[in-house]
Amino acid sequence: MEMVTIPQVAEDVFLAAHGTTPVYAMPTGREIAKSEQIIAYVKEILAGTKEEY
Repeated sequence: MEMVTIPQVAEDVFLAAHGTTPVYAMPTGREIAKSEQIIAYVKEILAGTKEEY
């Protein structure tokens, strides 16, 4: 998990991973995600309801 304001970073991570691991993006702009938001997002990933980047 990394907080960045530039959405391009997710693409850079995706390209660097070469398909070896799933990559998910949680763009929040300049806002800092609350821990509850992060937990809810991770739960969606674990449930298989979030699309990979």
